[in-house]
Amino acid sequence: MWYQKAAVQGYALAQSNLGMCYAHGLGVAQSWPIALHWFQAAADQGLATAQHNLATCYEAAFGVERSDKDAAAWYRLAARQGHSGAQFKLGCFYAQGKGVLKSTEQAAHWLFAAARQGAPGALETLHIVFRQH
Repeated sequence: MWYQKAAVQGYALAQSNLGMCYAHGLGVAQSWPIALHWFQAAADQGLATAQHNLATCYEAAFGVERSDKDAAAWYRLAARQGHSGAQFKLGCFYAQGKGVLKSTEQAAHWLFAAARQGAPGALETLHIVFRQH
């Protein structure tokens, strides 16, 4: 109820949290369309967590048509703000050429940024990228 009240008033963090509630059916009926609405509202305000959540929806086709290009774009916005999970995912996208042009340099850049923040798996993935090239 409180997330709803704050979300309607435009508070980005509440919008993102309310989106998570709808995504997982926590205290409300599970609904991807409603979750996406709130993720989008918060992401449009620049909230990195919401941008990451929206990217995940595009990557996994949760409530939207799968789009690696859209996922990469949202991950990039969150990664530039220092979101370690988005940095990790964006690094993986560049390593695989998933939704972006394949680039070992960009993969290393984002994976190293994620690893510096302690993102699980980032350092190991960085090693794999360099072993392959």
